Amino acid sequence: MTAALHAWRAHSEAYRWSLVAVALAAVGLVASIWVILGSETDTSQVRWWLVVTPLLVTAAPVVLPQHVVRVAAMIILAAWCAVTGFSIGIFLVPALIASVVSLVREGRS
Repeated sequence: MTAALHAWRAHSEAYRWSLVAVALAAVGLVASIWVILGSETDTSQVRWWLVVTPLLVTAAPVVLPQHVVRVAAMIILAAWCAVTGFSIGIFLVPALIASVVSLVREGRS
């Protein structure tokens, strides 16, 4: 536990918020899959790579912690939420907010 806390504090605040965005995207992905499978939708018609894309996009700033990557991830996630806002996009809004906070915290560092 102490090692995990030390590792958490060793990173910048922007990086930590990027990790929060990935965690929230994972929760949003689970909720999206739950809604898709719970509805009467033909799952063979679902483009699963599109459903998983936000998780990969939010993971990019964790893998490459650079300003350009954070901005690109935030823009892509915002566009994804806007396009899919009336279906599963609403589940990714918390991850988008965490991405915005990550970008703002990076500017303050």
